[in-house]
Amino acid sequence: MIELPYLEELAPSDITMLGKGSILNVYLKNKKSSQINFLIGFLPSNNQTNKFQLTGDVNLNLKNVLGSGETILLNWQQLQLQSPRLNIGYQHPYILNSSFGIDIGFNLFKKDSTFLQWKARLGIQYLLSANQSGKIFIQKESTNLLASGIDTLAIIAKKVLPPNIDVSSVSLGLDYEWNNTNYRFNPRSGNEIRLLTTIGIKNITRNTDILNIKNANFNYASLYDSVKLHSYQFRINISAAHFFSTGKQTTLKLGVNTGLFSSPNIFRNELFQIGGYKLLRGFDEESIYATQYAVTTAEYRFLAGLNSYLFSFIDAGFVKNKYQNIEINNNFIAGGIGLVMETKLGLLNISYAIGIRDDMKFNLSQASKIHFGYISYF
Repeated sequence: MIELPYLEELAPSDITMLGKGSILNVYLKNKKSSQINFLIGFLPSNNQTNKFQLTGDVNLNLKNVLGSGETILLNWQQLQLQSPRLNIGYQHPYILNSSFGIDIGFNLFKKDSTFLQWKARLGIQYLLSANQSGKIFIQKESTNLLASGIDTLAIIAKKVLPPNIDVSSVSLGLDYEWNNTNYRFNPRSGNEIRLLTTIGIKNITRNTDILNIKNANFNYASLYDSVKLHSYQFRINISAAHFFSTGKQTTLKLGVNTGLFSSPNIFRNELFQIGGYKLLRGFDEESIYATQYAVTTAEYRFLAGLNSYLFSFIDAGFVKNKYQNIEINNNFIAGGIGLVMETKLGLLNISYAIGIRDDMKFNLSQASKIHFGYISYF
């Protein structure tokens, strides 16, 4: 009952005894379930004129506003300099009172002046049981290089394609979640698992700005000859965590998050982008490119209330980055502390993290990351 998103108990239930049976009386009231939340990051800036770089993530999540258990999502992010992202989603469960539902999503991302990318998703959800659900979906994705993002001088000098490419794809996907924790919003014990995978066909488009480069000694259109313009792509993410109850008010979370992307010809704008508050804390948001990654987490929590806790953590990660003629392996480790506190208006979230990577000299001021977030329910 405590995890129902739209209802909560007004008073304890009771039973009315009848001559030929009984009636269970349940006293319920509507719960504030819609939310608006924001997350602000203060990161060291590479620009000498600014001491900090500000990142933002604003999320509007409307639940059951139409009375059908639906979810309407609007999310705006500015995690990197001049690189906004917009996410729009709609979920409608229990179609015709069945266990099936629909899921629709759209994502628009502009990577500074380099490229514009959009994704559209249409899926069918199925509630397998109270603690597990699945979804199959079809996804269309397209990335187009912007004219200002093509360095023709570098292409002429090096006679290689740029690291980013014009590419589109159509994929089929599976999204499965299982959660048997005692309370999913602030668990003390139990497990949580998520599997997300897609497989599809991708098409690389020859860029006209590259084709129009003229040189009497070299045909720049031939740069595409070694590239498979039509091929497959496969992507998989697996995340899992176990919560160990270590005391009356303490718990230990051990988790792992892994990803793999495979395709015959891979370019940088197809890679995973990890790092930041949601995955591999202590590093700039989405600053780490990867074709493969594995991040492990150990997080110790002191539970101060139903939705409040203090925590300390260690994140350790391995990343393989392989695209074009580049192949780099890196190790990462980060640690930090934080607080999630429930107030009358919502949840306050503050964290501090320090990250170290094996290919860079450690600098405390550059390695420090501070995040501040707030969730308000209405």
